[in-house]
Amino acid sequence: MKRIKYKFLGFLIMIFSFASIQKMKWIPFMIGITLITWIVFKVPFKVFLKRIKIPFIFVGMMNIIYLFFTNGDLLIQSTYFNITYQGLEHSLLFTSRFLCIFSMSILFFHTTSYVDVIKIMRMMGMPSILTDLFLFTYRYIFELGRQMETMHRAMYMRGMKRSFKDIKTMSSLLGSTFVRSYEQAQRVYDAMHIRGYGR
Repeated sequence: MKRIKYKFLGFLIMIFSFASIQKMKWIPFMIGITLITWIVFKVPFKVFLKRIKIPFIFVGMMNIIYLFFTNGDLLIQSTYFNITYQGLEHSLLFTSRFLCIFSMSILFFHTTSYVDVIKIMRMMGMPSILTDLFLFTYRYIFELGRQMETMHRAMYMRGMKRSFKDIKTMSSLLGSTFVRSYEQAQRVYDAMHIRGYGR
């Protein structure tokens, strides 16, 4: 367990170090450390590509703000937009820091089991009620997904089509899933309370 704790602290130190970088000269060093760490842990690069799709939308929006709305020395000037040296620098810094920090986070969670992460949280002093909440969320989110998939398959076999015309049916499916999740949470709480949890 100590090894995992040191691993967590190491990743945490690197993440905070990357977040504090404010100069362009440190970008190659930061990227190099990230690539070396990625190679050491032997995680397929497709794992990164799979998880970066949605966060990259946020990165793109921030880059637009940095590039086109930052005052400074003009680099590119046109009728519709201006790009400054300062804007380009802020954009490169933000993108590099985000990608490296995101990569480190993926590496840690991909190479560490969720149960070990919960144990580390408890060792670091996080209240047990929060760690238990994280653990139950992780445990039952897959169960809810399985139930929703079963209900969706049953409704599809009864004639529901995958189109916007069935938005009412999809809303009913989601509502039923939320109700079932609440009922299941109540059953789990009652079972744990009977066994002495929280006393």
